[in-house]
Amino acid sequence: MPCFSQMPSKAVASSGSHKFSKSGVKLREIKLKNGKVRKLPVLPKKAYALNTEAKRVRPALRTRKPRQLKLKKNLTPGSVCIILAGTHKGKRVVFLKQLPSGTCLVTGPYKLNGCPLRRVPQHLMVTTSLKIDISNVKVPANLDDKYFSKKKAPKSSAKRTKDGDIFEETKQKYELTEERKQTQVAVDSQIVNAISANKEKALICAYLNKPFELTRGMVPHKLKF
Repeated sequence: MPCFSQMPSKAVASSGSHKFSKSGVKLREIKLKNGKVRKLPVLPKKAYALNTEAKRVRPALRTRKPRQLKLKKNLTPGSVCIILAGTHKGKRVVFLKQLPSGTCLVTGPYKLNGCPLRRVPQHLMVTTSLKIDISNVKVPANLDDKYFSKKKAPKSSAKRTKDGDIFEETKQKYELTEERKQTQVAVDSQIVNAISANKEKALICAYLNKPFELTRGMVPHKLKF
C-alpha cells in the first residue's frame, strides 16, 4: 500500500482531516484522568437566550355547558328495574329519582334483596313493566352525588416482612356509618309501606326477592319485561 505522501493530490484534498483543517473549527484541549490531552471542537454559542420564566397556564375554554342525560320514557319514579352489571347484578330494584350527574338512585329495598341505596347508570338497567306507587315517599335531600362520593383515606401503613425486601400494604376496610344506616332505614320503610298498600304485595315481594337469570331456551332480545 502506498504511503500517504505518494497518494495523488486529489485524494489528499478530499480526505477528512484536510477538510476539517480547512473548515476553521477551533479546538479546545481537555485533560483526562489518565494524564492525556484530548482535543474537542469548540461549539458555537446559541444566538438566542433561553426562556427561564415559567409558562403561564391559561384556563381551558369550555364552550358548552354539561347537559343532564335524559331518562328513558318508561323509566319513572317507582319503576322496578333489573341491574345488568356490578356487585348487585341481576337484582330487581326500585327507581327513586335521577341525580344531577345523570345516574339513577335506586334501592332494593335492602330488607328484601340486600341491595342498598346506590347510583346506577341507566344504560346498565332494564326497566320492567312493574311499577310501584311511591308518590308519598319522601327522598331525603342529602341523597345526592356528594353523599355517595368516596372520601380519600390516609396512606396505608406498610409492614416489612422477615426478608426485609418485600413490603405488604394493609388496606383499610370500609365501615358503614350510622348516618347511612339511618338513611337506608328511613327510605326502605317508606318503600315497604308503599308495597304493602298494593293488592298484590305478596307477588311484588317475591318478585323483588328473586334475582333475574337466564335459563335454557330464553332469548334475551325476545323477552318482555
